[in-house]
Amino acid sequence: MKHEIEHSFSFESGHVASHKEGPCSFPHGHSYILIVCCEASVLQDQCDLVQAMIDNYFHRKWLNETLKMAAPLLDDLAQWIFHFLDCKLSGLKAIKLYDSPLNFVCYKH
Repeated sequence: MKHEIEHSFSFESGHVASHKEGPCSFPHGHSYILIVCCEASVLQDQCDLVQAMIDNYFHRKWLNETLKMAAPLLDDLAQWIFHFLDCKLSGLKAIKLYDSPLNFVCYKH
């Protein structure tokens, strides 16, 4: 039987999606929760890599600038994170990214 493990990370970021109508069209921020799901032996050894990615690109960052996106919405962020980690974590299964307690995107193979 194969086991998977999930590890949660949190970060605060701001963004704006001026081409969209509604609350995202104004500068604002979110308290994100990132859940990374990997084969058990892989993630336990790679949490520092995930935290470094968060520190370099996400935590207390303006996402439009750091990710060079005009409108970094939740699904765009999840895809970016997955592809960044996929080439570094051989056992990556999926990620979940929450921008509120009830709203998330799951990105997987």
